[in-house]
Amino acid sequence: MKPVANGSPCLPMDGFVVPVFHNGGRFERCLNGDRYYVDGKVEMFEAMDVDFVFKNALKEFAKELGYIKLKDMFWHEHTLVNFEAGLHRLIGDREIHEMCEYTINNHLKEFHIYLDHPVDVPLMLGPDHEPPPVVVDSSYSDSY
Repeated sequence: MKPVANGSPCLPMDGFVVPVFHNGGRFERCLNGDRYYVDGKVEMFEAMDVDFVFKNALKEFAKELGYIKLKDMFWHEHTLVNFEAGLHRLIGDREIHEMCEYTINNHLKEFHIYLDHPVDVPLMLGPDHEPPPVVVDSSYSDSY
């Protein structure tokens, strides 16, 4: 499922919610100690049935946004004024259920996911340098 063009999904039916991903930014603390997510982008996906929201599905959405590795994934109670108080780590099924229950019980049409990801540092090469050779491990098997 690709992000929705122009960030304007169709309104979801009952039992369906729109996953909203905040990504490309970072968590920072202000001088007053409050934690915020800054310099990020917002991507909305098509509405999905809350009965089919699983962590692996959310990880797949993150991959579609270009994030192969994640440090952490959080959901946010965006009805709260204090950002950090509404931030919850998504560890597994229990947290996914809490997020979906919160969304439905508060008559919300979307849930907000914040991605905490490592920053890849590109390898900088000078004009006289060749890129390192790519080594392929032929012993790897993708079969189960």
